[in-house]
Amino acid sequence: MAFLALGLLVSQTVDLEKIKKLLLVFLVTIIASTAFALLSSLVFEPRTLFIVLWVLIVVVCIHAALLPKWTPKLSTVSVISLGLVMGQMTVPEPGPFWSFTVTTLGSIAGCFLGFLYSALLFNFVFERFQKFWQRTVLRVIAAWLFAISFLLSALQIAGKSV
Repeated sequence: MAFLALGLLVSQTVDLEKIKKLLLVFLVTIIASTAFALLSSLVFEPRTLFIVLWVLIVVVCIHAALLPKWTPKLSTVSVISLGLVMGQMTVPEPGPFWSFTVTTLGSIAGCFLGFLYSALLFNFVFERFQKFWQRTVLRVIAAWLFAISFLLSALQIAGKSV
């Protein structure tokens, strides 16, 4: 859901060239965050990471639904912050070296490809469909993502299992 929300926000806010730069920023951020999680003795509790993730998704969805052209800088901040949180969440449990390495690299690649597909798909949709009502449909999708994210965030904060 984070990648859908981020793709909606980025594709509405910036052009394709900036999206390519943001993809690179996301990849570097998620690798740096994963490396920090692997090398640091500081360990974040998974529940805390999930709460931070859902709150970030709620903020991204609000801006994608209500203020898409308002803040291009928010796209960059959102990409970096979600990359940092996703990088912390991609570290698997310790185990044999090769399976640990493959799992970590697979998680990073999956996060990058999720954002890549989402951003490019929504960019294609926004370039292809120029009518007001068509763009409104995409903003309604962002509002639905906000509602679902807000509900899941509330459940995480309340301590219920999702």
